[in-house]
Amino acid sequence: MCHGELAADLDIEYATDLIFGPFWYRLLIGHAPLRPEQAPIDIARLLTGLRTPLG
Repeated sequence: MCHGELAADLDIEYATDLIFGPFWYRLLIGHAPLRPEQAPIDIARLLTGLRTPLG
């Protein structure tokens, strides 16, 4: 496995919920504004947590 790849046993449906959940929360609850320019940064942070651990 190469550095930065997603884990082979990753539950894709759960990962999808983790990615879309914060955006839906902001949209539906109005907790904070959705800013399109912030989306790539948010996704990068989320994907960091889904990558295969090193070692």
